[in-house]
Amino acid sequence: MIVARLSVRKLDVGMREAFTIAGGAHTTVRNVLVGVVLTDGTQGWGEGAPMPAFNGETQNGILTAVRSVSSLLEGLPVDRPLLWGKKLDQAGLRAGSARAAIEIALFDAWGRAARTPLCALLGNGRAAVHSDVTVPIVDAATAQRSAARLWKRGTTTIKVKVGVDPETDADRMAAVHAGAPRARLIADANAAYDKRSALQFLLNLKQRRIRPALFEQPLPAGSLKGLHAVWKEGGIPIAADESACSAKDVVRIARADAAQVINIKLMKSGILEGRLMTETAKALGLGLMIGGLVETRLSMTAAAHLARALGGFSFIDLDTPFFLSKDPMRGSPLRPDGRYSLDHARAGIGVQPRQN
Repeated sequence: MIVARLSVRKLDVGMREAFTIAGGAHTTVRNVLVGVVLTDGTQGWGEGAPMPAFNGETQNGILTAVRSVSSLLEGLPVDRPLLWGKKLDQAGLRAGSARAAIEIALFDAWGRAARTPLCALLGNGRAAVHSDVTVPIVDAATAQRSAARLWKRGTTTIKVKVGVDPETDADRMAAVHAGAPRARLIADANAAYDKRSALQFLLNLKQRRIRPALFEQPLPAGSLKGLHAVWKEGGIPIAADESACSAKDVVRIARADAAQVINIKLMKSGILEGRLMTETAKALGLGLMIGGLVETRLSMTAAAHLARALGGFSFIDLDTPFFLSKDPMRGSPLRPDGRYSLDHARAGIGVQPRQN
């Protein structure tokens, strides 16, 4: 199981509607597709998802980064992740979407060659993976209609994007609650509030008798003291997303009591560091969320495998395939209610491009 070559190309997909967060709107998926071919002809696939509004990454930047390290991996055994992981570290590719795309492709090729699903390579768990669905930044009437539609199709947890204005954001949350009164709600500010605005938002929700299950990244990434204050004064558990990109970050967050939940995203860390972050969070008594950026079913299903294998994820946010105008992938399905059907995966991720 030796790596023969890597390839990378653009993966452009239209969206049904804009995916708007506090940092800006995502109207077109401009991701990258990484292919790995082993010497026996086995192919594996990985995806990188830049999202300028989230991390400043670009499609061209990822293409360049992958091409710069591809030759370093040729000739290496694909089933030695610590070896090829060290090579990527030495090349300076320690995190981000390029690292994630390469790791996903290598793990997929390994699983396909070994006729083993990705989750079995990562752990022995068999946890169910049932995603929430996001209501992006839209007007209240649209949010209420979306929530009612989601509840009707079986979605039981709804994530609501906020971070624009405490009053308008609270109105959107209230509209979602009205559309799906029994749904579990998550508010995600994508680091856009300051402490005062975050607490005002929570006060506005309290006045509307709405209590979200989780408040995701209300403040900028480095504001650990502020996150602690929002938790203590606002009383709603905090999820660290932009603040948590490595296992070292998880330790810092725990020491500062800055969050109660860590959001693991392959596009921040890749599979190897994502697994270490998960194990570190568990050891420190922190809760877990699995999430992603705007991704196709390829990398989202890879993240679902990690959640299934390691278990302990109370919050699952792997819904962006629903926002695409078409599905460029085939294989293990994502059900309309957000459930990932990973039993269909017999080798690797179980998902691959419709046209190689």
